[in-house]
Amino acid sequence: MTRGEGRRPPTAVFFQTHLLHPEVVSRFERLRAEIPSSFDLYFLLDTAGLSDDELRLARRLAGDALVTFTFEEVAAGCGEYPHPWAEDGPRGLVPGNNDLLWLHVRRHVGAYDRYWFVEHDVAFTGDWSDFFGALRDREADLLGTTIHPRSTLPEFHWWSSFSAGEETRSMSLLRGFFPIVRISSDVLDALDGVYRAGWSGHFEVVVPTALSQLGLEMEDVGGRGPLVAEEAGYYFYTNTPTRTTLSPGTFVYKPSRRYPGLRRNMLWHPVKHTGGRFSPYLESGLEWVRKVRESIRP
Repeated sequence: MTRGEGRRPPTAVFFQTHLLHPEVVSRFERLRAEIPSSFDLYFLLDTAGLSDDELRLARRLAGDALVTFTFEEVAAGCGEYPHPWAEDGPRGLVPGNNDLLWLHVRRHVGAYDRYWFVEHDVAFTGDWSDFFGALRDREADLLGTTIHPRSTLPEFHWWSSFSAGEETRSMSLLRGFFPIVRISSDVLDALDGVYRAGWSGHFEVVVPTALSQLGLEMEDVGGRGPLVAEEAGYYFYTNTPTRTTLSPGTFVYKPSRRYPGLRRNMLWHPVKHTGGRFSPYLESGLEWVRKVRESIRP
């Protein structure tokens, strides 16, 4: 019997990590304390390279909410997909196949209406219950960040990874940034379908492009993109989508920071114990300079 069977709520949250550093553990424990009680929460752990002591720690931490995986297990479930990989070289979930883990999770944990995935280096400077509560009634099939058309950043490296066979050239490509994302079961059905049809590429391009082609709804939870629902009244992050690093902003590709910034009720990424000590101050300074420049433009 899978966890929650017979009383399963519509939404599950998966905290994804390959580390058991004390700060990662603390982030999971805070998430567990603050998410709505009606959600199922799982600790989604990549066990590659972990010691027996670390695995015992994970079991004590998460109990029956622990879900383990390895890349080999995820790849084994892709046998019916002709070529789902982001690269032709050495394969892995990083840098571009995290959506295959989403499909793996449904196969091994079971069906929910909605799945949240939260990577371990995402921080929120507010109460998680407020974040999830603000988004609970949004009907989009995907809630994510930095969902933009190709024209926003034509030099994005991963456009060239995308292939949908003969239809590739006729498609309008989109990209997204998904360290935190909510997807519906329909999204997983769509991804399963396009991969069976021979699609391939980096998931930041495959996912939003597939959903756009199939008419599924996407919504951006912040920033300044075309899919931000202004009437929703929330703006949970900032970044600079015209730059490959997405920096400056609160939710970027790099640089990593040691601590989240001071702005309340914002998403921050990447926040790592190895991050730069002064990066929050540098990022805040750059954002202040940008705002001043915008305010004095004619």
